[in-house]
Parts: sequence; C-alpha cells; structure tokens
Amino acid sequence: MYGDNIDTAGGEGKEREFFNQVQYVVQSGPAKDLSLKLRNSIYRSNNALRDAGSPDLNEIRAFIEYPLSIL
Repeated sequence: MYGDNIDTAGGEGKEREFFNQVQYVVQSGPAKDLSLKLRNSIYRSNNALRDAGSPDLNEIRAFIEYPLSIL
C-alpha cells in the first residue's frame, strides 16, 4: 500500500506499508479447524509524517483461532 500527497503541517507526507500473512488450518484430528496465522507488517513514512506523530513501525502478530460450539 502506498500513500502520497498527504497534507501535514511539516509539508507533503508520503507513506508505504508492506503486509504479509501466512495461515494454516488443521484439517483433521482432535484439533480439526484450529487456525494458526502469522502476520508481518512494515510501515514507513517520510519526515513530514513522522513529525506529525506517525513513526515507522515493524509489527509481527500471531493469531490462534479455534471454533467452539456453545449450542
């Protein structure tokens, strides 16, 4: 994702984000439908956006999902 021509008090802001995600879902057995997901995001901005409070970020998130039937 890429952003350009962002108006800030410090000038014209520019930003970009790189986003990757992998996911695995267990197909059978006791953990059937268990979902494991890993997400990586890298966000970069120029000085105009950093000065406005939007710093560069590196982020890794892990998700574990398991469906439960309560009825």
